[in-house]
Amino acid sequence: MPVAVEITRSEVLRPSAAGGGGKRSPLTVFDRAATDWYIPAVFAWDGAAAPSNDEVKGGLAAVLAKYPHLAGRFDVDERGRRCFNLNDAGVRVLEATVAADLADALAHDVAAHVNELYPKADMENADEAVFQVQLTRYACGGLVIGTACNHQVSDGQSMSFFYVAWAAAVRSAGATLPTPFVDRAAIAVPRGPPAPAFDHRNIDLGSKAMAVAVEITRSEVLRPSETLAAGGGGKRSPLTVFDRAAMDWYIPAVFAWDGAAAPSNDEVKGGLAAVLARYPHLAGRFDVDERGRRCFNLNDAGVRVLEATVAADLADALAHDVAAHVNELYPKADMENADEPVFQVQLTRYACGGLVIGTACNHQVSDGQSMSFFYVAWAAAVRSAGATLPTPFVDRAAIAVPRGPPAPAFDHRNIEFKGEHSWTHSYGSLPLERIRNLAVHFPDEFVAGLKSHVGARCSTFQCLLAHAWKKIMAARDLSPEEYTQVRVAVNCRGRASPAVPMDYFGNMVLWAFPRMRVRDLLSSSYAAVVGVIRDAVARVDEPYIQSFVDFGEVAAGDELTPTAAPPGTVFCPDLEVDSWLGFRFHDLDFGRGPPCAFLPPDLPVEGMLIFVPSCAAKGGVEMYMALDDLHYFISHMV
Repeated sequence: MPVAVEITRSEVLRPSAAGGGGKRSPLTVFDRAATDWYIPAVFAWDGAAAPSNDEVKGGLAAVLAKYPHLAGRFDVDERGRRCFNLNDAGVRVLEATVAADLADALAHDVAAHVNELYPKADMENADEAVFQVQLTRYACGGLVIGTACNHQVSDGQSMSFFYVAWAAAVRSAGATLPTPFVDRAAIAVPRGPPAPAFDHRNIDLGSKAMAVAVEITRSEVLRPSETLAAGGGGKRSPLTVFDRAAMDWYIPAVFAWDGAAAPSNDEVKGGLAAVLARYPHLAGRFDVDERGRRCFNLNDAGVRVLEATVAADLADALAHDVAAHVNELYPKADMENADEPVFQVQLTRYACGGLVIGTACNHQVSDGQSMSFFYVAWAAAVRSAGATLPTPFVDRAAIAVPRGPPAPAFDHRNIEFKGEHSWTHSYGSLPLERIRNLAVHFPDEFVAGLKSHVGARCSTFQCLLAHAWKKIMAARDLSPEEYTQVRVAVNCRGRASPAVPMDYFGNMVLWAFPRMRVRDLLSSSYAAVVGVIRDAVARVDEPYIQSFVDFGEVAAGDELTPTAAPPGTVFCPDLEVDSWLGFRFHDLDFGRGPPCAFLPPDLPVEGMLIFVPSCAAKGGVEMYMALDDLHYFISHMV
């Protein structure tokens, strides 16, 4: 329910009485350990309970005198260190209106515009207010108060007491004001001499201390091994309709090997050069054919390989939040470069000898199934010094043969591509900082328990998706009458007729859309939800796949845009899920052992889930997902 939030007034509200007196107050070590960003909080009152804006502002001005840090500014002391300037400069207050009823907004997905209900701080402004307020009045008289406070000013406990004091000030017209304890120097008194006994630099300040420097030491273009026949031979290969339905961006994958299992960089590159001769699309480039359509040029131009070092131990990075620098562990493609390698590799060596291999491959070249086979072949080539090389099926023309004449029977222009009525048009967006990436580990025993709940035979993927779908919808707190669907990637290799070999290298994925009313989803048994998922996947059958291939022939000359969601997209109330459960991590053995970790990149789309087999010794499944910060619920997943 997209609504327009109109800002009608902006002012700086100062305390009604001097509170800070212009003193400077240093940040405590607890303040320094907090994140330097603004934390939003949004509350709603219906028309009967809502105070007037003037009452809210009057109470705020009164209570600010007791909370001088909120009315102050950040500053620097004489030694150049950040501090608080308790100068009573005031807080920023916005007033806004919405031409809708609050009850209607709450009954629908208010998350679609909640980011319009609190102020956005300008982090580049040295004089930015550390606490900011937005009063949004709805047509019914209802009021939403949204606040944003820099986390280095206060924690959640402090803000809870402040909000209660603010409410008391409004109720009493400022006459009764609690006095909080605000002496920061008194709560962080070191011993003399100080004697830290734990590794606080990497535990409590890890987000900064573990932001390690990744130094690129070498960049080269690695061509297929000359000891083998040229893999591509300069041929041009058209994109299939499955390739055209894939996203035109680079998908990263990052794996880690500890020092004992890590091969040398030369071993990795030697195996890569050998295996590229069998995977000519990866060593080629995008091009255009004589009709101006994108195609593959199998010219053996090679892949980009970066080598890098990190002056830290891999175990330390894995023990902390490696996500803070995982985006430095794989190459970044230049999408504007017409000659950009379609597959790129980064070998990052840690001080302990551990190795992280990060790759980035354009999705129009291959899907996850293809890359799984490629990684295993690469590892085999390293183990055997290039002597043992599997030969994948790479004939793209053979897997997408239209009927004569082609007869598409489904609305593929709006299902797999962005047509006028595509399913992607209805989604909103969020600031990327509001999208939280989560990881949940499902032990084997938990998965077995879920399967027992289902009763009938079901796959690990089906039972985990049913579980996650239920839990996420409960956390989103949607209207029971709303519908929710999941976009499920379906491997079509074994579903086509004739079947396509499982080692086919390319894209062979379509999507199923299990759909349920929220009320039915939450009240139904696991068996019923698994049944809905299974039935939707079953509809991606041979007739549907052939229809899609026929559509590709009919639309061969058309501009088609895949239904890829741009970063910041909010799928709520829906989800999108991909399964890498067939990924053979244990076979990624370069000769000394399999990877010790798979490092997921950031998922920039709210509502996206990926299931991956765990690298842990005890097995299980890892689920990586991206959710709106307001729907954070990891403690309720397992």
